[in-house]
Amino acid sequence: MNKLQWFLSCCIGIAAIAAFVISWAVRTSFDTNTFERIPRPDFSSFSNVTEKKQAFFDYMLPSVRQANDLVLKDRERVVRWQQAFETRGYLSERDLSQLDSLAARYEIDAELDTDEKLEFLALRVDMIPASLALAQAAKESGWGTSRFSRDANNFFGEWCYSEGCGLVPSRRNEGAMHEVRAFDDVDDSIAAYIHNLNTHPPYRHLRELRAKMRDAGEITGISLAQGLSRYSERGPEYIGEVQSIIRVNELQSLDRSLETAIE
Repeated sequence: MNKLQWFLSCCIGIAAIAAFVISWAVRTSFDTNTFERIPRPDFSSFSNVTEKKQAFFDYMLPSVRQANDLVLKDRERVVRWQQAFETRGYLSERDLSQLDSLAARYEIDAELDTDEKLEFLALRVDMIPASLALAQAAKESGWGTSRFSRDANNFFGEWCYSEGCGLVPSRRNEGAMHEVRAFDDVDDSIAAYIHNLNTHPPYRHLRELRAKMRDAGEITGISLAQGLSRYSERGPEYIGEVQSIIRVNELQSLDRSLETAIE
């Protein structure tokens, strides 16, 4: 082998190693942001209550955390825009375009000024603690056994108002038009639940409570549940039941600190 052949052989070898390293890095990065979906258990088949609850939490928690991580990544952009706007007094055209897109997704008036949009986004783009999401899912779906959770992947009792958008409740009042919304999978149900709490007017108090908790350095489900007075017609009684589920099942430990919310 002459020097030229040796040099070309080395280059090919280095290129192959580099390609492997890049491929490994891409796979590793992807794997940290996804999870392997476990098969959905038949929750009605459990005779042991403790095992049933654990199966429910094991099934739901990965999706809750994934949905929250996506929201928190959007929040990181909002914080960056706020800092840039406070420093320079304006945002780049690219940032303004992305800001307007996110504001539309979070149902914020397009006519508002940039600083007003940022203020609304800071309130709306944030996580829902895992303990609260799991407790409400358990409450609303009967621990995954309700008809709506089984047949429509609806774990949070969300309604929709166009014919055929979901399942018609068997005890719907005469003249009522709502249906229980159908979702393709549990991930969509959780994402819609978080979006509902983050955008709809009845949960403004919840969002304000969360903002105060963030300023204090801790967002917990058992405290944030106080903002759910309008989630159910039963108001305070409903809040107490959700908080009880969190306490009895010791779900508080699932609420990651703000410093480690995205890992």
